[in-house]
Amino acid sequence: LDDDDGPSALLRLAVDAGVCSGAQLVVLRGGEVVHDAVAGTLAWDDPTPVTPTTRFDIASVTKAVVTATLAHAAIDDGLLALDDLCPASFTPGAPTLRDLLRHASGLPAHVPVFQAARMADDPRRFAEEAFAAVAPLPGAGPGYSDVGYVALGRWLAHAFGQGLDVVFAARIAAPL
Repeated sequence: LDDDDGPSALLRLAVDAGVCSGAQLVVLRGGEVVHDAVAGTLAWDDPTPVTPTTRFDIASVTKAVVTATLAHAAIDDGLLALDDLCPASFTPGAPTLRDLLRHASGLPAHVPVFQAARMADDPRRFAEEAFAAVAPLPGAGPGYSDVGYVALGRWLAHAFGQGLDVVFAARIAAPL
């Protein structure tokens, strides 16, 4: 890859390989933008191109970084192992920790639980119970799953005995 076009070319390669529908990378040096690369579209089913002004939802990135990092910490601490089965109270189908981390649990990508949870007396409990009832899709192979990462996050919080925000702040963010 050409050094001047390296980031742009890498983004195009990722989109062409099906890693993502679209991506944006901004490189700053001394507070100045030195490279701004975009590639692809907003979603697989949305042909709107990604532009330098596209805003992405950082929650999905945060979820993966926090959850995957804390899964590694739980393994290091001996709290969990990659082949441990997720308790049924967090999700049916008994996926392994490895399956959840790799998005290979067969759980659906998304379930609109939070729309109904807003109307519940106890939204958090409603959402937890609703997510815990979502079964893997028959014959589903690997595929991105918010539902799987919700189950993984709840399992990790249980293993650590504290919320992920507390554990991440103490073990990862504060030392950094």
